[in-house]
Amino acid sequence: MKIFETERLTIRTLTEEDIDRLVEYRSKKTVSHYQSWNRFIKRDATKLIKKCTDGTFDYHKGAMQFGVTLKGSNHLIGDLHIDIMAPHTFSVGYTLDDLFWNNGFGTEAVLGLLSYMHVEHGFFKCIAYIYKQNERSRHLLKKIGFVKFDESFFYGDEGYVFDLDNLQKQFFVLE
Repeated sequence: MKIFETERLTIRTLTEEDIDRLVEYRSKKTVSHYQSWNRFIKRDATKLIKKCTDGTFDYHKGAMQFGVTLKGSNHLIGDLHIDIMAPHTFSVGYTLDDLFWNNGFGTEAVLGLLSYMHVEHGFFKCIAYIYKQNERSRHLLKKIGFVKFDESFFYGDEGYVFDLDNLQKQFFVLE
């Protein structure tokens, strides 16, 4: 089911048909290098999708994963993760197949999600954590306007925050 669209992307619910594709790109060393997993296998994808399809997501609590496809295609190029942290605050995570890096798709997907969460569900703050060495993610977050607020020596990560009231326009379309 489609959640929303951006200029070039469709953000949708993950389905069982996505299992092999999730494993394909999430198990690449280039993609998983700065993620929380070392290996991503079929059992992981099945568990993730089962969690996504086990009922309707409540935008007031819990976590959800969304698929990212090119508009007009059902082929996953990545996925987005949200975790509701407080009544008006959520965290975001993102994974994009390295075949689609350097085209602005990550920025477009995250901006679309931020806009959607703000306009449709009333969220006003988003947090993202990245590993300190992840220059690509740092660049994406700073380009959008996230500001560093935390650094963990123990976990080797940095926390960034974004005030959704700072969005300049709506970056998504609903049908």
